[in-house]
Amino acid sequence: MVTWLCGLYRIEDTFPVFTVLTREPSEELRRIHDRMPLIMPEERIDEWINPDSKPEDLLFYALTDMIMEKATEVDPPGQTRPPEYIHIKDFFD
Repeated sequence: MVTWLCGLYRIEDTFPVFTVLTREPSEELRRIHDRMPLIMPEERIDEWINPDSKPEDLLFYALTDMIMEKATEVDPPGQTRPPEYIHIKDFFD
């Protein structure tokens, strides 16, 4: 599954510079942060990246039904995992 974060980019000194657009959080995420990423469903991505579309017309379709779960798995002392497996202990306590 892919999460389609909405953002903007420009080229500076031959390198791309990015920003992720945010919005007011859903009730679930409001407990941990005052913003959340603007996320589009996959079926709206072509419209989002089309320069002729109006982004304000697509905001209605942005996803807000995110689920937050507490990470409970912790690596034993002396063991590490690749970065894609990083877990946060007691993040929501």
